[in-house]
Amino acid sequence: MPERIVSVGGNAEHPRLRTRIRGLDRLLDGGLLAGDAYLVSGGPGTGKTTLGNQLAFQHAAAGESVVIFMLQTEPHEWMLAHLGGFSFVRPELLNRRIHYISLLRQIETDGLPGVLQSIQAAVREHDASLMVLDGAGLVESNRDSAASFGRFIRDLQARAAMLNCTCVLLSSRSVQPVLDPHVDGVIELDLEPVDARDTRWIRVAKQRGAKHLMGKHEFEISATGISVFPRLESMAGKTPPEPVETENRLSTGVDGIDRMLGGGLIEGSTTAVFGTPGVGKTLLSLQFLGAGATAGETVLHATFHETEAVLLATCERLGLPHGDCLRSGCLRVIWEPALERSPDGWAWRVLNAVDDIRPTRLTIDAFTDVARMFAIPQRQTSFGVAFSNELRRRGITTLVNLELDSFVSQTVDFPVPRISPMIDTGILMRSVELNSSIRRMVSITKHRKSWFDSAIREFTIEHGGINVGDRFEASKVLTGSAEAGLDS
Repeated sequence: MPERIVSVGGNAEHPRLRTRIRGLDRLLDGGLLAGDAYLVSGGPGTGKTTLGNQLAFQHAAAGESVVIFMLQTEPHEWMLAHLGGFSFVRPELLNRRIHYISLLRQIETDGLPGVLQSIQAAVREHDASLMVLDGAGLVESNRDSAASFGRFIRDLQARAAMLNCTCVLLSSRSVQPVLDPHVDGVIELDLEPVDARDTRWIRVAKQRGAKHLMGKHEFEISATGISVFPRLESMAGKTPPEPVETENRLSTGVDGIDRMLGGGLIEGSTTAVFGTPGVGKTLLSLQFLGAGATAGETVLHATFHETEAVLLATCERLGLPHGDCLRSGCLRVIWEPALERSPDGWAWRVLNAVDDIRPTRLTIDAFTDVARMFAIPQRQTSFGVAFSNELRRRGITTLVNLELDSFVSQTVDFPVPRISPMIDTGILMRSVELNSSIRRMVSITKHRKSWFDSAIREFTIEHGGINVGDRFEASKVLTGSAEAGLDS
C-alpha cells in the first residue's frame, strides 16, 4: 500500500504516493494521489524520461513494485545505458521490483484494446503500485479515433484505481490538449533560454483533490537526478514571526558600531550591510560571528567568496581570535561558488542548514550574488522578504552583505530594489576620496524601533579588526568624492 502521509493542506483522506524526488512532493501537496493518473509533458530534453525513471527506481528502492511500459522504438537497454550515470539507477532492482515491458508490438497488432489488456495483466502479475508509460503520445497517434482514445484512458484509469496502482504518462507537449481532460494531474516541464544560459522549469498545471503549489518552479538535473526547488515565496515566509518584544542586543563585534546602534543589533533582526568593494563588509561579518562564537554560541557564515581556509588565514593575519572558533566548529561555513544555480535551491540549503545547526547568528556574503541568479529579476523583493521572515521566525539574528557596484560614485544605488521590507537595520560602509587619499566611512541608514547615531564616521582597519573614529567633518561624503569641512 502507498505510504499515507499528511498533505501540505492537512488532508490525509486520500493516500499519497511519495515521489521521493527532492522538492517535488512539496509541489504536489505531499505526493501523487494513489490510484490517480498523471501526465508529465514537455519538449525534447526537458527531463520527462529522467523524471519517470527516477520516480520508478526510488519507488522500487522503497520496497514497492513498478512496471515501466515502453511505447517507443528505443530499446530499454539503450535507455538504461543513457541513464546509467544517475545515482538513483540500481541495477539490482531490475526484474525484481522494477520491470520494463515493450508494448510497441501490441500497438501495431492489437491496437488499444490489446495494449490495455497487456498493461492490466502485467500490473497484476507484478503486483505493481506504480506504472509509468513512456511515450504516451505514440498511443494517441495510433488511435482509431479521439473517442476510442478517450475510452482507453478512462479504462486505464479505472483499472489502475481498481488495482490500487498510480499511473504516470510521459508525453510530448503537443498531445497534452488531447490527454489533459482524461487525467487527474498534469506536470509540465520546460527548458527555457535566459540570457546565455538555459533554465529548467516545472509546473503542476492540474492536480485534482490536492492543494498543489501554483506557478513555475526551477529544477535541475545532476548526477543524483532531478531536484526541484519550490519558489521560496510560494511556501516560506507566509507564517508571520511571533511578535517578540525584546530588549536584548547582540554586539556586532565592533565597539564603535555598537555605540552607533544604541547598544548593538536587536536580537532576531535582519541587517543589511551595504558597501563598496574591499571596504570591510566580510571583516564586519567575521567580527559579528566571532562575538557570538567566543561567547559560546553556534554561528553560521554562508558565503560565495572566501572558503573556510581563506577566512582562517584572514583572522590570523588581522590578529582576530576567531580562528579557534573555525577550528572547533562553533563557527560553521557554507561555501559554494556563485555560478549558474537556482536562488531557491540556495535558500533552501541555507534554511535546512539553519534547522540542522540551529545557530544564533547568520551572515550572508553576499546577497548581491544571490540577486544575480534570478531568471526573473522581479522576484528579488518577494524572495528577500520571504527569506528574511523565515529567519526571523527561527529567531536568527542575520547580517546580509550587499555590494555596491561603484567604488566611487556620485550616487548610492542599492543593488536589490525595494529592499527596505526585508531588513530591520541598514549599515552603509563607503569608500570616499578626499585630498588624494581613500578614506572609509560608516553610517546607519535605518534601525527599526530604536535610536541610532545618524553621524557619518570614519573607520580604519587595523590589527585586531575595525576601529570606528569620530564624526567625519566633510560634505558630500555619500557621493564618494568628499569636500573638506572646517575640521577635516
